[in-house]
Amino acid sequence: MAFMNGKSEQDLVADKLLVSAVTRQIEIIGEAANMLTLEIRGEHPEVPWKQIIGMRNKIIHEYFAVQTDTVWDVVMNDLPVLRGQLDAIITKLPEGGF
Repeated sequence: MAFMNGKSEQDLVADKLLVSAVTRQIEIIGEAANMLTLEIRGEHPEVPWKQIIGMRNKIIHEYFAVQTDTVWDVVMNDLPVLRGQLDAIITKLPEGGF
């Protein structure tokens, strides 16, 4: 997420707007994953679809239980890996996508 460039975990903790923006983007990623067919998800078991969708559900339904350290961990560790996985999938798609 570009708006996290140069930000520290303390920046995230201190900035409610930044937390809101980041969690919203994670929601969108989870919603997009949820919209994929089971067939497509099954073709790419290397992607942790269940965890991605679960994180989205937690943010949506248990917003006040979401911890900023968890959000930070997702942004710093999980999203870069996910981006690489999705880039690899996209480059293998036929023209026109899914």
